[in-house]
This record gives sequence, C-alpha cells and structure tokens, in this order.
Amino acid sequence: MATAPAPRRRSPSLICAALMGAVCVAAVQTVTSQDTTADRRVRSSNANIVDALARGVERSATFRRLVVTIEATDGVVFIEEGRCRHSGARACLLLSVTVAGPNRLLRILVDLRKAPGCELVEAIGHELQHAVEVLRQRSIRRDRQIYNFFDMLGRAVSGRFETDAAVEAGVAVAREACHGR
Repeated sequence: MATAPAPRRRSPSLICAALMGAVCVAAVQTVTSQDTTADRRVRSSNANIVDALARGVERSATFRRLVVTIEATDGVVFIEEGRCRHSGARACLLLSVTVAGPNRLLRILVDLRKAPGCELVEAIGHELQHAVEVLRQRSIRRDRQIYNFFDMLGRAVSGRFETDAAVEAGVAVAREACHGR
C-alpha cells in the first residue's frame, strides 16, 4: 500500500514574508485611492455625500460641468453634513473663504434630513454653482468679499442670497439626475 508523502511544512519566515507582501500591496492600493480623492477639488468625508457626488457626476451633464469647472480653478470645495443658519435651507455655501497656499477653500453644508435621495444631488448641484460663481472671481480672498459679491450679484430671499444661475443649475441637475422628479 502506498502512502502519500507527508505534507511539506512551510517555514514560518516564508509565511510571514507572504503576509507582509499582501499587507504592503493593500497599503499601496489604499494610499493610491486616497491620493486620487485628495487630488480632487470637490470633496467630502461623508459617505452619503460622496455617493451623491458620484451619482451627480454620472447622471447629470450640468453637475459634471460644475465639478470640471471647479477642478480648473484654485478652489477646493468641502461638502459636509451640517445645518445652515436659515431654517428652510437644505444646503448652503458658507460665505467664508480660507486661503491655504495657492488654494481658496470653500465649504458647503448639507442637511441630510432635508435632502434625501436625489434631492441631495440637486441641492449639491445648486450650491456647486454658487461655488463656481465665487471661484470665477479670483480676487475674492476674504469673507467680506464673498458677502459683497453676492450682495451685488444675487437677490436676498428670506435672509439668504440667491442667484438665477444657481436656481437654474439645481433645476437642470434634478431633471438630468433624477429623471424629472
């Protein structure tokens, strides 16, 4: 009767080396994906907002154009969950700018409870249009300058500024990304 050869025992150092190699590959992939995200000029750390950004870019030519326009500026737009001062607002561009090296940093807040599903994509598209309006004005580098800009450009609605371009962008994004809902 023939017996099968005894299984070879792998050396612990070989197993350890294989595991370390797998960990290194995973770390490189993680860093690479983080670098890609870090290079983007429209960002969020909130998973729901990141998903909405991806849906907007995928489904709406208007949304995609807004993101591409921001990518070509010196601005970085952070979109995070939060409440706007005005109770009825689903989202808002804060009237503040931070200059960091060659970049101007803007913040958009989104109330996720007031902007469920596709409404989130629409609200972000509307606010991205406001960010584009600011970033096109390279001279805007202080909070007061943003306020003065919108005071001249927009109209006050319930204590907040609004522009026709942002309203139109929101409507277009809703039509394109939400199929007319």
